[in-house]
Amino acid sequence: MNQKTDDQIWREVLEFWFPEGRSFQIDAETHRDRWFWRMRGGADSEIESRFSELTAEGAVGNLDPRASDSEGRLALIIVLDQFSRSVWRGNVRAFAQDKAALALAMEGLTNGQYAALPTPWFKVVHGLPLGHCEGPEHLERLDLLIRLRKERSPQKPPRTCSRFTGRW
Repeated sequence: MNQKTDDQIWREVLEFWFPEGRSFQIDAETHRDRWFWRMRGGADSEIESRFSELTAEGAVGNLDPRASDSEGRLALIIVLDQFSRSVWRGNVRAFAQDKAALALAMEGLTNGQYAALPTPWFKVVHGLPLGHCEGPEHLERLDLLIRLRKERSPQKPPRTCSRFTGRW
């Protein structure tokens, strides 16, 4: 893949996973409903049809060099930590990339790429591997994940009244 193709692929991953993009003008209920839909397997068929080849490439480490910037790293984390769960749901292979996703997330925390992410929800997804990969340091990583989420709390978009329900 050439650089333009890489950028396009990462953009497609991020646009799929974050249809609201960087906008803070989002309806919280719609955002939450889409998040739950994805996390509960609702996006599996689309992920399989659009991203299964990319997920297989990521699983064997062929995409690792493409995590050179914050959004490329985030896209690779999504591929390894989330898309793999959809592509290989019901198979142990779905979780085989957890260590690689964790390594990417931890390195992103130390090299400044996590801090460079433009939205709180990008940061939430960047941190997901900290809670997924069990091992000797699992509890310490969970504590770190909790600290990161508390730090992001002030970054939440302002609450707005839902135009559909009239509720805040």
